Amino acid sequence: MFRQLRTAALLAVGVMGLAGGSARAQYYGYGGYGWGGGQTVLGSQAMGMGALAQGMGQYNLESAQAASINADTIGRWNEYMYESQQIRNQKYYP
Repeated sequence: MFRQLRTAALLAVGVMGLAGGSARAQYYGYGGYGWGGGQTVLGSQAMGMGALAQGMGQYNLESAQAASINADTIGRWNEYMYESQQIRNQKYYP
């Protein structure tokens, strides 16, 4: 029983060794569908962590841009309200 199990395990390891493809570590950019494939468990885990870090960076960029747009909008709104009040004061309190 042990001998058959050992033979099956060695055969499985050999087949997995032959089935490996090329591992790419270069980022393809936005048009290239992301990262190349990791062929091992650790390679796939590293690929996932890289994708997570990229997503977190993109989130930080977009949230900073949104905060800037919101601050600009609030500033413009306050300026509009101030100028509207000044015009109203000139009309009603000559």
